[in-house]
Amino acid sequence: MWDAVGVRIEQLIEPYSNLPLECDGMTRVITYLLTRAGISHQVMQGSVTVAGKGTFPLHYWVELPDGKVIDYRSRMWFEDDPSIPEGVFDPTGTNIHYSGRTVDMAVDDFIFRALTETRGSLAREVLEAAVTCTWCGKTIDPQAADTKTVTDAGNVEHYFHPSCWKEYRAWYTNKEKK
Repeated sequence: MWDAVGVRIEQLIEPYSNLPLECDGMTRVITYLLTRAGISHQVMQGSVTVAGKGTFPLHYWVELPDGKVIDYRSRMWFEDDPSIPEGVFDPTGTNIHYSGRTVDMAVDDFIFRALTETRGSLAREVLEAAVTCTWCGKTIDPQAADTKTVTDAGNVEHYFHPSCWKEYRAWYTNKEKK
């Protein structure tokens, strides 16, 4: 049973929960909705580990001040296994563990509409032509000579500014040593 804020959060997000977005896009939708509703939260970037399944090294989710997590895309990296928690939940005592850092992910009305409107809209076409750096979230030119492009195990491309790639590698290497 959720308190009033938990119910409110689920009611805000549920209409968008089945959008064809990966974790970064869904997190952008969630942070937009929470920000507009005045609900305190942090956008997180890092890894998600599921006991007995493994670790996905680059994931986005939202954390609330009370320790609850908002993650509507945790299952997508683990064959949509229904035993993995998704939605608004307290990760304590579950089979899922998050490790990451807070990132700034400001989402304006245009980006929100582009992510939530149906395919074929001008906004979506414009958004699909632009990409963001996976580490800092700022716009990046995927064709630039110094842009680092990485394809993960799920065949998803990630783009990094050169300095962001160095920071990400240092963070990931340090995390692996622990």
